[in-house]
Amino acid sequence: MTERKDEKMVADRFREYLSNRGLKETSVEDDIVRIKMMTSRYIDYTKGEDYVRELLHKCDLSNSSVVSCLRVCRYYKEYLDQRNN
Repeated sequence: MTERKDEKMVADRFREYLSNRGLKETSVEDDIVRIKMMTSRYIDYTKGEDYVRELLHKCDLSNSSVVSCLRVCRYYKEYLDQRNN
């Protein structure tokens, strides 16, 4: 149960980070949907863009969806970098 709380806390902070980037709320929502899409395919977006790129190209997704998912991975890396500084 603690693990789920931690995941939710990270997700909430990442969502806040996306909002603070100046993205419209609809864009933030779209990115959250992409995270859920990757998670439902057992793709761990937190492992980075290169890891995710390989797995996404094996899925039946449009190129624009792949590009959007990779953007989310970049945002997540930026979020972690900012948090660790």
